[in-house]
Amino acid sequence: MVGSSFSLISMLMLASIPEPRAWVETYIVPPMVQIPAGKFMMGTTGGDPASQPIHEVSVEAFQLAKYPVTVAEFRYFAKDTNFSPDATCNDFIDKEGLRGPTHIGTGRWDKHRYSHNDYQPVTCISLTTAKAYAKWLSQKTGTSYRLPSEQEWEYAARAGTTSRFFWGDDPTGAQACEYGNVADFTGESVNNQLYGLSNIGFVGLSPCEDGEAYNAIVGQYKANPFGLHDMTGNVLEMVNSCYSDKGYQLDTSAFQEENQCEFYGLRGSNWHYPARPHTFRGRAKREGWNVSADIGFRLAADKAPATSDDSHFTAALKQAQQQRLVEKDNLLMTPRFGHIVQLGETRYQLRWQPVTDKSVTRYDIYQSVYPQAHLMGGFYQHQYTKLTQVDSSQSSLELDAVANGTSFLLVAANDEQSSLPSEPLLIPHPPVITDIPGKLEMQNVASLNGVVLYRAAPTETRPERYYVFKTNPVTAQERVSMTFLVKVEESGEYQLSYQGRTFQNGTFFTLWNGATLLAEISYKRQAENTTNRHSVYLEKGQHSLQLQVMREGFDRWMLAGLEFTLQKPTAKGDVQ
Repeated sequence: MVGSSFSLISMLMLASIPEPRAWVETYIVPPMVQIPAGKFMMGTTGGDPASQPIHEVSVEAFQLAKYPVTVAEFRYFAKDTNFSPDATCNDFIDKEGLRGPTHIGTGRWDKHRYSHNDYQPVTCISLTTAKAYAKWLSQKTGTSYRLPSEQEWEYAARAGTTSRFFWGDDPTGAQACEYGNVADFTGESVNNQLYGLSNIGFVGLSPCEDGEAYNAIVGQYKANPFGLHDMTGNVLEMVNSCYSDKGYQLDTSAFQEENQCEFYGLRGSNWHYPARPHTFRGRAKREGWNVSADIGFRLAADKAPATSDDSHFTAALKQAQQQRLVEKDNLLMTPRFGHIVQLGETRYQLRWQPVTDKSVTRYDIYQSVYPQAHLMGGFYQHQYTKLTQVDSSQSSLELDAVANGTSFLLVAANDEQSSLPSEPLLIPHPPVITDIPGKLEMQNVASLNGVVLYRAAPTETRPERYYVFKTNPVTAQERVSMTFLVKVEESGEYQLSYQGRTFQNGTFFTLWNGATLLAEISYKRQAENTTNRHSVYLEKGQHSLQLQVMREGFDRWMLAGLEFTLQKPTAKGDVQ
């Protein structure tokens, strides 16, 4: 089973939460950072409309907490105010991922499924409670604490930089794990083991290893140039500003009060998503949504704290960080540079580069269950079955009677854990050519780019089917393409119907024959998922048809097939 070792899993899911050391009887002073006054360009020129338009913002000097507020700090507030909410926090995750904002979970601020230490960010609280904490701490310390505005938060996160992230544009996301707890190989591995869940093809991964699957102890990753930690990843952070999906209101001078908002803003990112640029805006509903185990907050202040002795907290946090480093187990290395050598008509040899990880004792070899398994998303053991295993001293395996279209995965393992799987090793099969008139079935796709294939098992009322599905984040505009080989029996106008859906009205996908645009296919949100409102001219002969999907802003879409029905046989020159 893929995943990190049992010690990491058991800590994440079972560990108790210790009481903080009582170095201060009634509260903890948060370490603060002086943020200088300045100007910056807020927002972005493309992508999510909610983060537009880009505009200049002036920010006065202020103080911002070095870390998100931790459970240890919040615990004093809870004791002093008898804060004891019902255990309904949304902390649910299973093989289908996180649940939505109306899901009623079983967690609380002091205990949920991502809890294992008092120095993680406090979560499972509302904006009202976060503001109540700031007011309570202000009364205890004499310093006027509050939540930062969106303008202050983005200015502080950028820390004088103009790139997508304060460490650079990082086009592949490979640096993100140095600076935050994001969706990465660690989270993928733990999710595989616990839930049979894969983020690949759904929300995506930063291609690196940050050592944490869920909420992490604060301050474990590199700070930004202002000295602030966890501004990327770990948990989303509440801000004292309203959110609108129509973009920014350019009057940025005043804070918005909570009771003026239907939605309030969330900034940063969390462990469930790849690193998102500092322009990203999230949201939470003031009423009607449950509190969540992946949303926290940090404090701001207009002036330096009147009481500033945070040495006990800092020392205890450092101790917690060091203890966590001792407890962490690195993931096993994934086998790389695998390839297949043909030895005979149906005899092949799998070869790969041995991993240098001395803790690896064997390689597990998985073989595909379905012909298109190498294109499929989700937990890999749903599409592959374990064929055999070999000792770690081996770096090849000979196989007899292997059919075309079979693929293999390599997994490094020992008795405690397994690596993530290698890239698929494929024995190609002849491409499927679809006759038109006819239906393009997704399992007959010749190539996929930017999306993965899924299989729905047959039921009593519906046969087996394949489909492509993607959740498109607001921060990325990724072009998805699917290529099919077709043989058109007769030139003419064809009715095109498709089975699919998207959150967005307007253009859904475009259809191309090489460099020639054949059709721009639109979508209208309606009860049925099949539409036959489109026509396309196809010439007789064999062609390579390509579908392209380009999403701007958040979307969740799927396609399960296209069908072409001849309406009017004609030569191209006869088209009116």
